[in-house]
Amino acid sequence: EIIDIEQIRINQVTIQHPDKPLVTVSRAKPLDEFQLEDIPAGRSAKSTEVAAIPFGLQKLPLVDVNKAKDAALDWSDAIKVNFTTFDGLTVRVDLKKKDLGIVARFHASAEANTDTNTEANTESSAEASSLNQRLQPWVFVLPNHTVTTFTRNIEELLVALPVAEE
Repeated sequence: EIIDIEQIRINQVTIQHPDKPLVTVSRAKPLDEFQLEDIPAGRSAKSTEVAAIPFGLQKLPLVDVNKAKDAALDWSDAIKVNFTTFDGLTVRVDLKKKDLGIVARFHASAEANTDTNTEANTESSAEASSLNQRLQPWVFVLPNHTVTTFTRNIEELLVALPVAEE
């Protein structure tokens, strides 16, 4: 496992594909269901797919690992996924296809949250620092079936429109 951030901690996930609309799923409280934001008029979300997204960092496995400096990848066209917890930790995952797999790099940060206590903010900062120290030197190859959970675009999260009859 590369990382294990339990779904119960996740407040919001954003997914930015190059040249596609931003996808945001969020909830107000830890036990609330995740909701897809900015659903186009007349459409509805696939609740199962939306609910799966926040599990993206929970017990995330890896297939292989390489030193980041040796990977020599251009990340400008990467999918950028941000997982933000209720206690102020954000883990950004940059993903791109390489050869026959999906590679990822990770960056964690902590933002002071005025809704939580100072101790929680300190813990988030320490966690971010620890994650960065452990993860930033590496580029990870992830299992394709795992990555699709948290790299869906808006159309993949919406119920298909009915086919018009002629």
